[in-house]
Amino acid sequence: MPGFECGTCEDSFCSASYQCINPCDAVNDCGDHGSCEATNAIDLVCTCDDGYIVDENSCVDKDECTVVNPCNDHGDVDAVCSNTIGSYSCTCTAAYEWSGTSCTIITSMATIPGNTFWQGNKNVTGASTNRPYHQVTLSTFKIDMYEVPNWQYEAFINSTDNVCFSQPCLGSAKLLKGGTRWYCLNGFKTHPVIVTWYGAKAYCEWMGKRLPTESEWEFAARGTDERNNPWGDNPSATCDYAVMDDDTHSDGCDEGLYWKVGSKPDGISPYGLYDMAGNVKEWVEDDWHDNYTDAPTDGSAWIDFPRGNYRVTKGGSWRDPYLPQRTYSRYYDVPTYDWDESGFRCASD
Repeated sequence: MPGFECGTCEDSFCSASYQCINPCDAVNDCGDHGSCEATNAIDLVCTCDDGYIVDENSCVDKDECTVVNPCNDHGDVDAVCSNTIGSYSCTCTAAYEWSGTSCTIITSMATIPGNTFWQGNKNVTGASTNRPYHQVTLSTFKIDMYEVPNWQYEAFINSTDNVCFSQPCLGSAKLLKGGTRWYCLNGFKTHPVIVTWYGAKAYCEWMGKRLPTESEWEFAARGTDERNNPWGDNPSATCDYAVMDDDTHSDGCDEGLYWKVGSKPDGISPYGLYDMAGNVKEWVEDDWHDNYTDAPTDGSAWIDFPRGNYRVTKGGSWRDPYLPQRTYSRYYDVPTYDWDESGFRCASD
């Protein structure tokens, strides 16, 4: 009415009927999981706690798993999302761990206790490159549990623009350049990155790590019991244990390519390392020598000065049959080798 005033309205607004009204009073503060804020005598805004959404002026539990699976943001396509009151949880597959928001690739390193082991092939037959069989004493070191995947390498390659020690970093990788940035092809975030030796070494140093030596790599794969395969002497390497070309499957266990890291949990090494046989062969620090005559016995890298023309690779690849998958097998490539079968993992002291 003309000349009529509400007076002073505390925590409320003067309505058209000259009453002090707070619309939040009618909705019980948006429920137990939110707060109500009135903007005038009619309108209100509900601010909900994390994991809740507004439904008719009340905060109700949000089912985070219904529209988009938040668990596979980092490539774990088989992760299972489970709704919980006010939140959600993820059941991750091998090589992934629950970060609190998604399944992320495990980046932890295994600690390998210092010890003495026999390196090479104790049999007098077979390739002479794996002999003489000799003892090596190693200090404690750490090594990545998984081969480095594309998504981890993506930030590094964008910082270097594919130049590592004046050489290309990438091989036939699933990382491509679009405009000014490098990106990973969909579906390959957690597959091992394919790199030159220079690309492997530069990345490890960028991470504050280094490439493992040949002796470190072999010890991490076989342990102290002189096993021929990371999982033991028997059975021989098959697609049950490694991504490879076995007697009943073609390249890459019939996939014709390497798999995402950690796909063969039955093939782990004594120290819990994945893919130490098959998937991609792995660069190590050492220069290639035709045999172990005069090789270091302290676990250090065998490096020529100046550097040799070839670097050692270990572990065999998705293209290889069982012999290259053995823990003592060793091969070599030029450090600029960029085919689709050379990856790596890092080590540190």
